[in-house]
Amino acid sequence: MIKILVANAQQALDLKQQVLDHGLTQGQDFSWRYNPDHYDGYNDSSHTHPTVEFEFQEPSMETFFQLRWK
Repeated sequence: MIKILVANAQQALDLKQQVLDHGLTQGQDFSWRYNPDHYDGYNDSSHTHPTVEFEFQEPSMETFFQLRWK
């Protein structure tokens, strides 16, 4: 699994689009999940940064994108 800190949902969608542009199919070749910041505006201790997680069926694709995005 690759977990990446992102600034916002649009950045997560851009990363997903990069995977799709390489000809991979969501649900077949990879799955992904966007985890938004759950900050409520009041309590700094609950502040987390948004992340996106990718899981690839092929280990070589996971290695490729991990090197590309790091």
